[in-house]
Amino acid sequence: MLVLYDYDSNAILTEPIKNRSGGEILKAYTKLHTYLTTRGFKPNTHWLDNEASPALKTFNRTHHVDFQLAPPHMHRRNAAERAIRTWKNHFVAGLCSTGEKFPLHLWDRLLEQATITLNLLRPSRRNPNVSAYQILEGSFHFNRTPMAPPGTQVVIHEKPQQRKTWDPHGIDGWYLGPALDHYRCYRVFAVKTKAERITDTAEFFPKHTPVPYPTPTDVAVQATETLIRVLQNPIPSTKFAHIGHDQLTAIQTIADIFQRHASPRVPTKDTNQRKGSPTRPNTLPRVLPTTAPRKTIHRYPTRHIISQTQDEMNLIHQCEEILPTIHHWANAIIDPDTGASMEYRHLVKSPRHQKAWIRSFSNEIGRLAQGIGGREKGTNTIFFKAYDQIPADRPKDVTYGRICANYQLQKTEPNRTRLTVGGNLIDFPGDVSTPTADTTTVKLVINSTISTPNAKYLIGDIKNFYLGTPMARYEYM
Repeated sequence: MLVLYDYDSNAILTEPIKNRSGGEILKAYTKLHTYLTTRGFKPNTHWLDNEASPALKTFNRTHHVDFQLAPPHMHRRNAAERAIRTWKNHFVAGLCSTGEKFPLHLWDRLLEQATITLNLLRPSRRNPNVSAYQILEGSFHFNRTPMAPPGTQVVIHEKPQQRKTWDPHGIDGWYLGPALDHYRCYRVFAVKTKAERITDTAEFFPKHTPVPYPTPTDVAVQATETLIRVLQNPIPSTKFAHIGHDQLTAIQTIADIFQRHASPRVPTKDTNQRKGSPTRPNTLPRVLPTTAPRKTIHRYPTRHIISQTQDEMNLIHQCEEILPTIHHWANAIIDPDTGASMEYRHLVKSPRHQKAWIRSFSNEIGRLAQGIGGREKGTNTIFFKAYDQIPADRPKDVTYGRICANYQLQKTEPNRTRLTVGGNLIDFPGDVSTPTADTTTVKLVINSTISTPNAKYLIGDIKNFYLGTPMARYEYM
C-alpha cells in the first residue's frame, strides 16, 4: 500500500499496490498525483525515502516536480513517516470493528472509507476551519452517502429481477464502504457470488457497536424539548400568541414526566455511584437563586432530572420580561408576514424591501471602493478590474464574495449590509493574524478595574480598522 501525505491540504491519501516493484509504485503514485492536480493541489516538491525507482524520478522530472531523498537510515526526516503511523493506527482501529468472520483478504476494499474518515478528522493547513477532506472534495453529506462501521455483517436485499420466485429476499454479505457516486447506496461484498456490488437496501448486524435506534420515548422527549425551546425563543414579528409562565411550567412538567420514564441510552453497571447525583436539565436556562447558596452537587452523567426551584423560575420569568427591552443586538432580517429569515438575495427580490437594501449594499460598495454619491467616503480597500488584468499566476487564487445582511436599530444606518470574502480559497503567503491580548491579560485588567475604588474603564472602537490595513499584495474576488 502506498501512503502519500500532502502538506498543503494536510491530507493522507492511500492507494493499494500488488507489490513494491517500481512499476506498481509508479502506477499508484501517478493516480494520486492526478487526483491532487485536478483539485488544485499540484505537487511542487516530493520528499521520498532513500529509495526511488528511475521511473518515478523520470515521472517527477517530466511533470516539473522537484524531489529530494531522505538521508540513509534517517526516515524520520520524511514527514510522511508520521503520516504512515497515523494511518496505521486509524486503519487498525477500523479492522478491530469488523465482524469475527469478516474475510481479511478484503482489507483493500476498506481503504476508501478509512481515508475519508481520517481526513474528515484532520484540519486543512491552508484553511484550518475546514477539514482536509473538505478542502479536496467539498462538504461531506452523510445523508447523501451514509456510512457504517467497516466490515459490518449485512443482509443485502435482492430485487425481484435478481432472485427466483421462492428464493429468500436477502443474502448475507459484508459492508465495505459508501458508494460515493450513488445516492444513499453502499458498497457490499456478497458471500453468495463472492463479488462486490452496490445496493441501496441492507440490514446491518454489528457485533461490537449497537445500532442507535430512537425509542418512542426518545422521540416524545425530543418533541417536547423542541416545543419548549421554540416557545421560549419566538421569532420576532410573528403572529404567534404570547405564551405565559403558567403554560411554560405545564409544558416543562410534561417534559419532566417523559424524561423520568425514559430508559438510558447506554446501560451502566455502576448504579450506586449514580444514585443521588442527578444532573441539570437542558430544557430551560438555569439561574442560581440569590437567597441562599446551593449545596455542591457532583455532576455525574445520568438521565435523572432535578426540578426548578420557585426562586429560579421567578428569576427566569423576570429575565423574559427584561430581555425584549434590550435593542443593542444584531438581528437577522425576518419577514413580518411569514416569519421566515431573509438573506440579501431574498431582500432584493422583495418589492417591499428591494429599494432600502439595494441602497444599503451600494453604500457598502462605495465604502470599500472610492465612495458613492457623496453618501459614503471611500477607503480604497477594493478596486474594480477586468478579468484579463489578473496576473497569469493568480487565477487559482480568485475567491468569491458573500453578502451578509442584518438589522441593528441602534446604528445610524440600521440596514447593515457587508461584503465578506470567502477565506477558504485565499492563499495569502503573509501573516493574516491580528495581534490580540490573551484571556489572562484581559481578566487581569478587568479585575484590576473592579477591585479599584471609583475606577472607570474605557474601551475604544476603531472604525474601518481592518479595511485600512495595508497588504503586501492584492487578493482577487
